[in-house]
Amino acid sequence: MGCSGYRIDLAIVDPEHPGRYLLGIECDGATYHRAKTARDRDKLRESVLHQLGWEIHRIWSIDWWENPQREIERIEEALAAAQTKLEARNKSPINAIVQPPSRIAKNIVVQPTPQEVPSITNARQYLVCELPLVSKTQEEFYFESNNSIIYKQISDIIKVEGPISHSLLCRRIISTWGMSKVGSRIDSRIQNLAANMKLKTTKSDSMVYYWPEQIEPKDYTIFRTPHIEKRDIKDIPPEEIRNAAIEILNNQISLPESDLIREAAKLIGFRKGAKVDMRIRSEVDRLIKDGFAMRGIGGSIVVTK
Repeated sequence: MGCSGYRIDLAIVDPEHPGRYLLGIECDGATYHRAKTARDRDKLRESVLHQLGWEIHRIWSIDWWENPQREIERIEEALAAAQTKLEARNKSPINAIVQPPSRIAKNIVVQPTPQEVPSITNARQYLVCELPLVSKTQEEFYFESNNSIIYKQISDIIKVEGPISHSLLCRRIISTWGMSKVGSRIDSRIQNLAANMKLKTTKSDSMVYYWPEQIEPKDYTIFRTPHIEKRDIKDIPPEEIRNAAIEILNNQISLPESDLIREAAKLIGFRKGAKVDMRIRSEVDRLIKDGFAMRGIGGSIVVTK
């Protein structure tokens, strides 16, 4: 079986035998997403690599994002287990002739760092607008004489982070005024000022999203992944969720709905949970309703456009 299509994101060299690798580490990056099916990614590739002598450890990007120290500890544990297994195998007369993975799997491309350029074309990192702190009191936030300050804050935030939900926009603004909770009075003030600016908006359920002037929601094909911080699922515009799902379907052609929801959640930085599942499922239903996808045989979701 040819193995040149398999790539190890990161390989750890045995310090006592520089020509041998103790552990291969796979990430859910470009190589992962290029695999045509979930079975290819999670079962077949790992099985082939094991047959070639590799010990494989997998890191999910969302796990690394939430707790990198815990993931480092898991790598150390996997490394220790691989070392123990290798020592036991070397002592066994049955396996004494087994060559190390570095010699058997010579067609596998080993990269020193997981910096492979993603094959996902419509993914972008979510950039956070860094606003200066306002040198005024919290009560002065409500003064009409300070409207111009808030107008500029709204404009700057939308320029960098748009499309952005009204709730997240409010949180960005009040943090510069030394406030931490968006009450009804704050919400109404920012909502009224935003309305005066005649901004481009879309609405989904009870959520309002503000868009940069140069972007048309109907032509928007981007979805954004966490960088400095992760947005709440409710703050992610429905267009981005649908775009992530379309990206997956364009690569996979067809997926069971549960797999599509799980993969879309990963792309935008979430584990699959009840709230996330419900939100993504509703946007998948919208894709089907709008004719961008359909339910195929067995309930799988199939891309149509």
